[in-house]
Amino acid sequence: MPVYTYRATAVYGSWYDGEKARGFEGHFVASLPGKITRNQVKLAKIITPIFRKRLLREHKLRVLPSQIRIRFERAEPAIVRSKLIRAEFLEMTYRGRERHAKRFLPQTFKLPKTRRRTKKRRVGKVRKSKKRCHVPTKARRRRSGRR
Repeated sequence: MPVYTYRATAVYGSWYDGEKARGFEGHFVASLPGKITRNQVKLAKIITPIFRKRLLREHKLRVLPSQIRIRFERAEPAIVRSKLIRAEFLEMTYRGRERHAKRFLPQTFKLPKTRRRTKKRRVGKVRKSKKRCHVPTKARRRRSGRR
């Protein structure tokens, strides 16, 4: 199964803070095997709570998941699957045309373990139990050959 490196950027949009506009970004990198679109959906579900917790802990901001925009760069082939997600967070400030980015220390997060899928059982004919079903007496006599 091919392994790809995914680079994602999570952005909480800018808003006006009295004298300057502020915004937050998180850059994430992980390598996963499998289909690209499925992994992007999976990573988006993993990244969103990490980014939300970071905003709440560092900046006391409660953010809805719908307010976070996640974009992916083109996936690149990788050699080995990673068990970690590398993350780097930035606080952006805008004043007119000036832009400043304050970097925070990079962090690593463990990827959640994937659930093992159980084998689906084949649905075939329903076996009749050997117990005697309720059959009217006339029908029973006909089956046995008596009348």
